[in-house]
Amino acid sequence: MKPISWRDEKLYKITAQDYGDPFRRALGVILYSAAKGLVIALGIVVVLLDPRMLVSFQIWYLFVLPLAVACGIWGAFSDRRLFVCEIEIYSDRIIRHSGDKTIGISRSHVLSLTEGGHWTLFGRANGLTVRGKDSSIFIPADCDQYAEIKAKLGGWQPTAG
Repeated sequence: MKPISWRDEKLYKITAQDYGDPFRRALGVILYSAAKGLVIALGIVVVLLDPRMLVSFQIWYLFVLPLAVACGIWGAFSDRRLFVCEIEIYSDRIIRHSGDKTIGISRSHVLSLTEGGHWTLFGRANGLTVRGKDSSIFIPADCDQYAEIKAKLGGWQPTAG
């Protein structure tokens, strides 16, 4: 993670490498994509086709498994951008920019600051989770500036929900 100076605050860039070693990241992406692809494929069969078709082994090999693989590959590429992001920390708020999506949590809306494991697209990663009323922001512990980010957020006190 490389900090970028911007006004008086810092913009922290979080990349895929900040979520752990390459093997764990690859395994996490494969498992996540396979599970998501299987759910989408089963949903298509149950909703659009006849659910009784799932009894046949042929439908599994000819339709469900290939559809699950295709949906899994699509899911892996489409969701990856959600985990490569930039985080801005101000004295009164934290903002996470990821692709077209921006999430902000003001200091007065923080419900909890917890440190520990968190399931992500790249598997289980340790880090800091800032939970707000409507959203949460996860900062992986393997990023270069984790101690600095944690120190900046250390003074923030959760508010009663």
